[in-house]
Amino acid sequence: MTHRVLYTVLDHEFDAASDNACLWHGYSGEFGGWANRFPAWAKGLAPATIEPMMEVVPRAFGRNGTEDEIDDEGRIIERRQTFGMPTIERARLLDTNINERTPSLDTAFRQF
Repeated sequence: MTHRVLYTVLDHEFDAASDNACLWHGYSGEFGGWANRFPAWAKGLAPATIEPMMEVVPRAFGRNGTEDEIDDEGRIIERRQTFGMPTIERARLLDTNINERTPSLDTAFRQF
């Protein structure tokens, strides 16, 4: 199986981007005070239904921007997705209140 994702950055407001749509939600002041960054195409949709994902068989409702090549048994052998994502604040990526699994910058990037 092959899964190809073409990422498109939809704006230039901030200096980071993520395909983790949970990071696009707006948050109250105690959790960073982040504004909602959901693009128009994703408003009202759950993050799990919009993030790029490879599957064995296609879902009945399909996925936005997805083209599947199916074998004779109905299984996906190649998936091509186009995924438009907004920019977000770099600090949002590092905010452990909303993104506890992301490593700190000093462990995520190493200089050689």
